Amino acid sequence: MHKKKEGGKEITGLSATRPPPSKQFAKMDLHDTIKDQEKSPPENFKQALKKLGYRVTKRIGKGGMGSVYRGFHEKTKQKVAVKFLSEELSESQSQRTRFFREAELIRQIDHPNIIKIFESGEIEGRPFFVMEFLEGTSLDQILRGKQENGKTLPLERTLYIVSEVCSALVAAHSKGIIHRDIKASNIFIMDSGAGSVEDKVKVIDLGLAFVHMDDPNAPRLTKTGAMLGTPHYLPPEIAKGKTNYDHRVDIYSLGIMMYEMISGSLPFSGNLALALIYKHVMEKPIPMRKAKPELNIPEEVESIVMRAIEKNPKDRFQTIAQMKKAIDSCRRDPYSFSERLMIRARRVVLPLTLTITASFGAFYHKDTIMDLFKEKPKPEIVEKKDFYTAKIKSDIPGVEVWEEKTLEDGSVVDEKIGKTPISRLFFGSRKIYLAKEGYKRAYFEISDNKKLINHKMEPR
Repeated sequence: MHKKKEGGKEITGLSATRPPPSKQFAKMDLHDTIKDQEKSPPENFKQALKKLGYRVTKRIGKGGMGSVYRGFHEKTKQKVAVKFLSEELSESQSQRTRFFREAELIRQIDHPNIIKIFESGEIEGRPFFVMEFLEGTSLDQILRGKQENGKTLPLERTLYIVSEVCSALVAAHSKGIIHRDIKASNIFIMDSGAGSVEDKVKVIDLGLAFVHMDDPNAPRLTKTGAMLGTPHYLPPEIAKGKTNYDHRVDIYSLGIMMYEMISGSLPFSGNLALALIYKHVMEKPIPMRKAKPELNIPEEVESIVMRAIEKNPKDRFQTIAQMKKAIDSCRRDPYSFSERLMIRARRVVLPLTLTITASFGAFYHKDTIMDLFKEKPKPEIVEKKDFYTAKIKSDIPGVEVWEEKTLEDGSVVDEKIGKTPISRLFFGSRKIYLAKEGYKRAYFEISDNKKLINHKMEPR
């Protein structure tokens, strides 16, 4: 941490090992020392919003993009946040288009893990939109608090948060929408009052096509809008200036964020944006288990992170759904809070439905109903012979074996089978690959003619 005086005000910042947190626009506690945060919006703005049914009270955030005010809907009393594009940017047609596009994209996705937009429009040439008011803390601030105390997030909490972010991105990607700026300051953790593991996770600042940094000390590439993303989380393909990237840039940025959440530090650090860009493109990140052996990070968790932040998009998870599946397989409870509620509801409703159905049916055919409760003979277990199995070996023991499975909807997911050597694996047109840190991946297809794989791993 460091402090400095600027314009008579004391500003608290962070060292360059991680980016200073952006000021979030939809929360109550901003941890900001700027005196004019309580300033009310112009009277003409207040009156225009009042005609739409909203009463605006005070400003809760201000940055390069504009200002955000707190308010509520006069009839429903629902808390809202109103975001106005700055006067300067309102004169730019491209910025106005991007501003309204963000609101439109959020409406298209309509997902519980993405901040909601209620209204959008213009007041005297200033674009605005009304969104839900989030009460809680940004993930960035949570990580900062942990790091100041020399701690990291509990692994189960990390996996839960990242899984929820994956859910939001699955919905976005299904609409052809790429976030392009996934980072800790764009993830908001709402206080649900139900315990940390069950807090609602929200993805904010969706679809920004420019760097959004409110802190003057934050590393910048060029002027606002010159490059997508944030240097500490920047995917290599964007860092190289490519324009034909796809949804896998979000997978990379999420992997960087996951690395930070688990290990307590970013894989790449530096004071200059150009130095960070070079590292994302050229340098190989240190595996978390090697960088922080004292944290006892599970190997399967590290493999997820390291795969997500591969330089070549082809070596990453190919869909965010694949990444979520891998993360959930590492969790003690693979269900989100809402999913657990649905499961609990089924446990109550389904038995009740069966009871009513059975009671009603008993009037017509008692014997048939009773047959349901008779013990049925167990099916005969037939042992699989060796000619039904394949064997997988490698010159280096402990190489991970993964299978690519195609689901009914056409999507492809990766499922870990185990580690070499594997002596019994049921075969039949199965696509697998061998993966180990520091070695090239090897792809094979198990079939009637390919029952034995004995592969020599090649260093990268």
